[in-house]
Amino acid sequence: MNVEIFPTKKLPPIQSIDGDYCYTQSALILSMMADGETVLKNCNKSIDTERTVDFMRSLGCSAGIENNVVRINSDGKLILPDSRMMVYDGELYPLSIIIGLLAGLNKSFSLQYSKRINQDMIDRIIETFNKNGIDLFHEADSRTIIIRSATDLPVKTKLHTSNSCEKNSLLMFGVSSGIPVVIREMAPAAAHLESVAGQFGISLEINEPGSKLIEDPDDPRRKIRVAAADYRRELVLSPGTEVRPAELSAPFSSDTISSFLTLAVLLKKEIILDNVLLNSERMKFLDHLKAIGSEVIIRNRKSETGLKFGTITVHCKNIKARKFAGEHTSVLIDNVPFMALMAVPGSGTTIIRGVSEFNEWGVRPLQEIAENFERMGVKCGILEDGLIIEGTGEVNGADFGPFKNRKIALIFYLAALVGQGVSTFSGFESISEYYPDFASLTQGGIGSRTIARRGA
Repeated sequence: MNVEIFPTKKLPPIQSIDGDYCYTQSALILSMMADGETVLKNCNKSIDTERTVDFMRSLGCSAGIENNVVRINSDGKLILPDSRMMVYDGELYPLSIIIGLLAGLNKSFSLQYSKRINQDMIDRIIETFNKNGIDLFHEADSRTIIIRSATDLPVKTKLHTSNSCEKNSLLMFGVSSGIPVVIREMAPAAAHLESVAGQFGISLEINEPGSKLIEDPDDPRRKIRVAAADYRRELVLSPGTEVRPAELSAPFSSDTISSFLTLAVLLKKEIILDNVLLNSERMKFLDHLKAIGSEVIIRNRKSETGLKFGTITVHCKNIKARKFAGEHTSVLIDNVPFMALMAVPGSGTTIIRGVSEFNEWGVRPLQEIAENFERMGVKCGILEDGLIIEGTGEVNGADFGPFKNRKIALIFYLAALVGQGVSTFSGFESISEYYPDFASLTQGGIGSRTIARRGA
């Protein structure tokens, strides 16, 4: 679908925000292992929710969606099709968890995946499993994962990636197989699956060794602070944990929250968002907003079902160009597109490094960002591990798309909403299928003006 988009100077009214994508996908896949009915409220309404529900039905689960609520009935015993061949057409995040689920069944099986998936990431997941005695094979030509046999030995491994997919796949393998899993993270990675697992009664111990004071070897009169261990976090999944059905509600969509915050920064408007999940990734994103010149206030902090929430207020008058690298960017790997777009109206050069793994998130996403920036008149260079962006002081509209990656499509939809001049957007279904609530709010909710219409 080709869409013509008119710019606006107003923020859309925040009437409703659908559920978080990763939380929804994690809960849906975990519910298949529970014996009984699981109820997920405020589910994410993207097309992948329907794809995952259809996949669950193919394994013998009863699942239905009505009014943002998914009800799943399972006996915890999955029924494999006679063909031993399945297809999942969704994105990388749910696919990684599904790989772990099927591998834990310890049965011969084949799983075909979408052309939207970066095959390098599949290779990394397969390699991690093989190193731990779990026999998986990747047929790249046919985009098929062949699952042969699992291990009956405990899994203990170190992961050096800030992409959470390898970790999620191994954790789900442990849940499915009943085999204990110990993962030591050398770099911080998003904890979406861990945040959901506890609500299904899954015993997952999380240890963060932090740092300690020792004597300075160069000056015994002084003390220095060093890491207490050679890893950042340790996750210990107990063997044979029974997965219980749950009733839970997904927090607001992380991508939608980031979109509203990005729009506020680009428009230089104050925004107040209530009941926002304050996980480590969101707090780091707020730190990023402060670093580029935003005022950030958090009020009304509270805890619900082990998660922290609060009301955030953000206002940015002038965007500062900065260099970002190290842990700042590795923790924000999922938010790289938003960081890149907010660099455009800055008055200097922004450098984002340490995000080479973001290129495994999809099909050439950094290249897709650079190409569409060029259409806006923005100079953007691709580094071996990131981007260098020359700020133009303003955001210009352009002819955007088509896109291979949904989140890249999202940030250029934001650019079209605030850019100077009318933009055209090729492949608007990337927005309407994956971000239906946000698309609805921004198309029809700003005054009486229509900001999007079908092109000729």
